[in-house]
Amino acid sequence: KKKKNPITGVVGLSKLIIDSDNIDPQESKMLMQEVLNSGERMNELVNRFLEVQKLEAGNTSLNVTEVDVKEVVNNVNTLSKPLLSSKKLSLSISETGKKFTIEADEDLVFDAIQNIISNAVKYGEPERTIDINLKSSKSTVSIAITDHGYGISIEDQGKVFEKFFRVKSNMKSAREKGTGLGLAYVKQIMQRHNGDISLESSSNIGSRFILTFPKKYTPEQ
Repeated sequence: KKKKNPITGVVGLSKLIIDSDNIDPQESKMLMQEVLNSGERMNELVNRFLEVQKLEAGNTSLNVTEVDVKEVVNNVNTLSKPLLSSKKLSLSISETGKKFTIEADEDLVFDAIQNIISNAVKYGEPERTIDINLKSSKSTVSIAITDHGYGISIEDQGKVFEKFFRVKSNMKSAREKGTGLGLAYVKQIMQRHNGDISLESSSNIGSRFILTFPKKYTPEQ
């Protein structure tokens, strides 16, 4: 199934509104809402694509500061509450070790965690608990996010970090809307921090994404 171009929707619906002389005001409003929805989807797609391209090109300098990953996870949790409650989901946060501070770009750390949690909400049934485990070792801090959702087939696991790839092996996953750029963006964030992202998936856990950041930031050569 090919990715639909939202501009096609904007052009087609706009033409329909212009060409219809005696259009009912209620119907006109519904069509305009569809135009707006298509425009917003295109905006999201273009913005995310530009974010990935900027990071890939390496022409954005990172604003590296001391970042408390535990605090970032709590901020993402707070901001995700409306999204979580809409599907009757909860987050369970656990910790292994102490001191979850890293040298990183806080906005990008937030974006990486938020993207994975947003996917965890999207790709699974209602009334689940999403597990987040923070782990601090001598030189790294990792965030493991387990969604207990639909899971990702072995065949698709190698492709999920590619730009525009969307999981189609699971019918329920394929039905969810998305840009196919979220994980490509997260991968770029991790690479810019000399970190790592890995994925485990099975019927028992759904999908588990593990983000690993070095505690000390070393600029790329």
